[in-house]
Amino acid sequence: MNKFLNTLLSAVLLTTVFSCAKDPVEDTSGIQDEILKAWIEINHPDKLDETTENGSYILELKQGSGEKVSDTGFVFVHYVMKDLDGNITDTNMAEYADQLGGIDISYDYGCDIWQVGAEAVYKGVEDVLKTLRAGGRAVIAVPGSAASCTYDVYDAFPSGDGLSFIMELSLERVETDIYAYQEKLLEDYSNSRFGGIDTVNQGFYFIDQTPDGAVTDTIGDGATVKIWYIGRRLDGSVFDTNIQDTAKKYRIYNSEASYDALELNWKKNVAEMLEDKEVVSGFAMAANKMNKNSTATTFFWSKLGYGISGQNPKIGEYSPMAFTLTIEPEK
Repeated sequence: MNKFLNTLLSAVLLTTVFSCAKDPVEDTSGIQDEILKAWIEINHPDKLDETTENGSYILELKQGSGEKVSDTGFVFVHYVMKDLDGNITDTNMAEYADQLGGIDISYDYGCDIWQVGAEAVYKGVEDVLKTLRAGGRAVIAVPGSAASCTYDVYDAFPSGDGLSFIMELSLERVETDIYAYQEKLLEDYSNSRFGGIDTVNQGFYFIDQTPDGAVTDTIGDGATVKIWYIGRRLDGSVFDTNIQDTAKKYRIYNSEASYDALELNWKKNVAEMLEDKEVVSGFAMAANKMNKNSTATTFFWSKLGYGISGQNPKIGEYSPMAFTLTIEPEK
């Protein structure tokens, strides 16, 4: 914290102490609001009156000319969050990753996808997003009182934080139906890589790739199988594997990781396989269709993967994914 913030925070706290007789409870977000206002007065005095409904200060704004954000739409956003000293505290942009410890090739540096109108985006960010169109950009200063949301869903917006911050955001895309969008992505992936095979179930594809002549055997109900896998995003990048040579090939090797086969309790009923919560639904559905000494690729939408929140930083929100699986032969 710089000298300005230290001095300001001390002044605010002293004011709080000497006013205790009148107001024994001081809201921390109120202190944060006062700190931010003082910061604006010093750094952007011309922006004091340029505020949103929830009190965010608009420092820069380019509305954009693409599709407008609907009241319950999905926004695709690149962003950088900074504290009032200018330090980057969070970002999904690779060019800023060095300031947060360096680029990790297994991370997803694509857009975050957030649903507006679901009380999962900070109020002080959402009211700005709703004024933009695709292609728009904004730099905003969000007060602590507007850094709140009801549901702790997205990594960028943890509930209960309540700190003022600066956000630079670019609205890259707007969608009204995120699952129709994913279905189109999966269809395109099928067409480009597998000759246009059809779904097995909605949002779920499966391709048996067992080599000709391989000796396979069925799996008994309740048997423990060992699985080697490679996890990919639909752009082809590898985000996870338990195969050491593959991890080194794709430069995601971790010397502290254990590269052993995944042991999974195989069941005829896929719902029973999911009870242990060892793998996501799409992975289990694929393994359930396989035999010993078989290989397959599956790809599926986020409903069968990591859902609305993703598994950041490797898998973003509402992200479909693909896996190649090989089940070890009987020994």
